[in-house]
Amino acid sequence: MVTYDHFMFPTKYHGAVFLGDWSEGRILAVTMKRSGATYTANTEVFLQGSPLNVTDLDVGPDGALYFVTGGRSTSGGLYRVAWNGNVPDAVKNLTDDLAGVIRQPQMLAAWARHRVAGPQGTLQETWATSIRGVALATENPAHYRTRALDLLQLYGPKPDLKLLETLVDDANEQVRAKTAERLGTCDKPEAVVSLNELLEDEDRWVRRKAAEAMLRGGHKPEFAPLKRLLISDDRSEARAGRRLLERLDPNVYHDEMLATDNHLIFIQCAVATMIAHPSRKNAYEVLARAAKLMDGFVSDRNIVDLLRVVDLGLERGEVP
Repeated sequence: MVTYDHFMFPTKYHGAVFLGDWSEGRILAVTMKRSGATYTANTEVFLQGSPLNVTDLDVGPDGALYFVTGGRSTSGGLYRVAWNGNVPDAVKNLTDDLAGVIRQPQMLAAWARHRVAGPQGTLQETWATSIRGVALATENPAHYRTRALDLLQLYGPKPDLKLLETLVDDANEQVRAKTAERLGTCDKPEAVVSLNELLEDEDRWVRRKAAEAMLRGGHKPEFAPLKRLLISDDRSEARAGRRLLERLDPNVYHDEMLATDNHLIFIQCAVATMIAHPSRKNAYEVLARAAKLMDGFVSDRNIVDLLRVVDLGLERGEVP
């Protein structure tokens, strides 16, 4: 699979994920749309053959999709898929300056990073200041600003805490989410203060990114700001919050887990307990409270999750 981060295909495929399906003889194009703390996906058959035993695929510097076939004693081949449509010169022409670096396609590819190295060497002393300026300038498109933060992370100097603290309160949620990512790689202990602030952001995507950044950085949040994530109807956000909960001392939330009538709080706390602190004592407490909560009304979603909690308690607690 490869993400198409180029501009030589029709715009509908910009940002699409191309998947090689060896067994069905096809390449799928998956386009995604942001939905809360995750995405919804639309899948179409981009290319199909009889056979089309795709073994690998990638995007080239020319913006074409290259793929190879073969495997299991079948004949192999190398193919190139290009678009014959018109791409404006203003889009195609990448200048050897800061603007070209910010617009560089397929940033994680080896050939793209080689291209960036040229302008970086030319800019030298102004490199860091110029890239920081792009990240801070609110008039820039959000994807330019987040690209600037990625460039600093990849090529240095890495985004410092002062820059990231400035962006924590940015008006754009994409910038705040990327700031949370970068805070997760910051080695300053003060980074946890900003991440705690982002845990209470109004945007679900930002809250998820903040939780994942805290996981990456090995930080432990307070229980109170985690509650908003744990009761979320967005499973991706709730899972990120629960993974953080697994790092806390279970005594911090033990009493509330056994006393709360909120099914979501109980479910996430119980799962965290049985994953991170499995014991027969904890299992009996979790099972007893789950049984009590099932006496009243339980939604279809929550009854399935409560049954999973019971299963987890029996298994992890080794309850006979």
